[in-house]
Amino acid sequence: MKRHGSGVCHLGGGIMLISRKIITMVAVAMIASGAVAGFGILGLKRVNQGMVEIGEQSMPAVLFVSDLRSTYLSVIPEAYSRVGAETPEAGKDIETRINGITDGLMMKVNSYAAKPEVSDEEKAALREAKVGLIGFTAQIHDVGLLVDEGKTREALNKMRNDFGPLHQGLAKAFDNLVKINTT
Repeated sequence: MKRHGSGVCHLGGGIMLISRKIITMVAVAMIASGAVAGFGILGLKRVNQGMVEIGEQSMPAVLFVSDLRSTYLSVIPEAYSRVGAETPEAGKDIETRINGITDGLMMKVNSYAAKPEVSDEEKAALREAKVGLIGFTAQIHDVGLLVDEGKTREALNKMRNDFGPLHQGLAKAFDNLVKINTT
């Protein structure tokens, strides 16, 4: 390559001005930057779509299941309070609270299942949770009946023996609902 004072380079017989080389290099750099920016924008668009889906579909369902689980778990100490109530009136007040909580749980499950965007798979999982909640509510009622009959020890044994399997079934149903909405 020979250089001349005029800013011209000779390359194997071809002449290219340094200014043309600079312009070509800047153009190539701009095209490459544009391509990288384009791919970046496409990637961000995909991320945004995923975030919208999570925000509109998955999170409400996960929050719903979380609310169901925490409300259901709040009934268990109430059931123990029912067994340990000092007077029949206090026991009836606790039972009324328990019934209100469990009725509220069933209403939440039914209203959520009635939403048009709920899939068939999710409805099946909601039915499973509902069956578990019905079984749990029946066990709580049976505990109350035993307490009313003065059979406190039997009531505690029923809770100890029957609540575990019911809890495991409900936990599985709740976990299944979360899995359906997060995969």
